[in-house]
Amino acid sequence: MRLHPQLLRSIPALVGVALAGLVLILNSGGGKAAEENVAAVVMVTPNPTPSPPPPPFLYFYPSAFFQDESAAAVVGITRGGYPYGVEIGGFFSTSDGTAVGGESCGPGIDYIRVVNAYVRLQQGQDYTTVNVPLCADGISEPPETINLTVGGRTGVLTISDEPLRFSISGRVRTAGGRGIWNAGVVLVSVSQPNRYTHTRGSFGWYTFDNVVPGQWYEIAVTGAPRHTFTHTQLFVDPLVGDVTDADFTADP
Repeated sequence: MRLHPQLLRSIPALVGVALAGLVLILNSGGGKAAEENVAAVVMVTPNPTPSPPPPPFLYFYPSAFFQDESAAAVVGITRGGYPYGVEIGGFFSTSDGTAVGGESCGPGIDYIRVVNAYVRLQQGQDYTTVNVPLCADGISEPPETINLTVGGRTGVLTISDEPLRFSISGRVRTAGGRGIWNAGVVLVSVSQPNRYTHTRGSFGWYTFDNVVPGQWYEIAVTGAPRHTFTHTQLFVDPLVGDVTDADFTADP
């Protein structure tokens, strides 16, 4: 037997390929000298090359922070990339957004700048914090922002005269858009007790007021008379302002 030369030339010289199949078909004529016609089919499939994971890096978690002027702002930094868990470091800095920084507190200064402070996560350490000193200037003014960077990644710190609070609201409704009255809704946070409410009125509205910003929240439907829900959860990560469209729609 011999393979057709054209087929031999069509087999690429690949390293790390899988041989998917080989079929040999032999035909011979009865009563005559056997004449072999050989057809060979070779299927080769290259192994897919996965994209390499990014190298270790630092980033802010959450990406937005809030603090009033009564205390220093605490900024959280965590890790990503591979290999995970190795020691990693980077430089943390602040810069002016709408807030004005300086070397020390004084007239017109909202916070003390941080420039190239080295942040390190030791082997096996997943999280650390850095402080941004704020200046209580005693002047009534709207919330202001400070830009944050660590290892080339960014975040935002919002400072205010008084603690900021936001609201999360929405509707629970039928598939046809009609509000569902007395549906149960829960607000879940990793740092605060669960809060519960029920929808009110013919539009099925609910509201959670006085919600602490800069945190992760889950909103879930806990029950509605005579209705079922395929999608029962919504997530806000992080909360950076009022949420007015946390809506749930019942199954048809």
